[in-house]
Amino acid sequence: MFGPGKVLVFADVLARDGSPYPSDMRGRLKQYTQQMFTKESTLCYVAPEIEGFLFNGRDAERAYHDKGKFDYVSTGGYYHSLPGDKLRAFIDTAAEVQRAMGFGNEKDHPEVAPSQFEMNFSYSEALITADHVQLYKLLCRQVAANMDMTASFLPKPVTGVNGNGMHTNLSFSRGGKNLLWDAKGQDGLSKAGWDAIDRILTNADDICLLLNTSVNAYRRLDPHFEAPIKSRRRPTTAARWCESPRATSAPPASKCAAWRPTATPISPSTASSAPPSTRTAARPTPTSRSGPALAPPRQHLRRHPPLQGLQVGLRDVG
Repeated sequence: MFGPGKVLVFADVLARDGSPYPSDMRGRLKQYTQQMFTKESTLCYVAPEIEGFLFNGRDAERAYHDKGKFDYVSTGGYYHSLPGDKLRAFIDTAAEVQRAMGFGNEKDHPEVAPSQFEMNFSYSEALITADHVQLYKLLCRQVAANMDMTASFLPKPVTGVNGNGMHTNLSFSRGGKNLLWDAKGQDGLSKAGWDAIDRILTNADDICLLLNTSVNAYRRLDPHFEAPIKSRRRPTTAARWCESPRATSAPPASKCAAWRPTATPISPSTASSAPPSTRTAARPTPTSRSGPALAPPRQHLRRHPPLQGLQVGLRDVG
């Protein structure tokens, strides 16, 4: 697809003295996950759900100021795209390229907005998933260009319709056991799971400063607020930050993580967020006792005493 002689490389950024460069978010994520495994034998698994738009014509984003609009390839949504539509043909082709590149493609479908798509691949360790997100966007844009279209991951390219989000499923595993799962816990969550949710919600404003830095990012779900818009945890319903959809005792698949910080107007992740920043910002280790602690959970959110050292990775960056 990319042509002969192409090589994809993910590299560590180093300072002049050879030490890890402190502003390299991928490097920070790599360091943190290595420390977590070395100290506690804990693995963090992540599976994103990345939304995008498909527009007619190559380089549609560059041509926007000349045309004043984006041209949909389909006006359907979830249930109104035919198997032979341009949108469906793009999704099918991109999914095949994902599989050829080693992605565990789990599902793909048109999304709520016209000409919008979502393709989900299987969970991996946090750093690998961050790299996969970059590859996913690259291959989607290349497949679209080959079909004389543009795949766009802008937060909100079209006024009046839902923008692009990126649900982020996370869980932590030690010895093959999901640390956030408890069969007897509320909604199948362990005490550590509830503590992690409390920490995320308590620090929601700080997370947003890092991962929703533009107006389009935090207003991307206007006009009908179909997806999350509130800093709250719910086992169901769309208007929430953290969701615990299906807790499981097994190492998590992408929809079986014991808790899930989701894409919201004030959420941990948008489709335009830098993946390493997303993973680093939303990284509450359930049993960590080292490093700078977050603000404690708000009293009205707290269900269990807070754990020490749960980190979101904002105050110790840079």
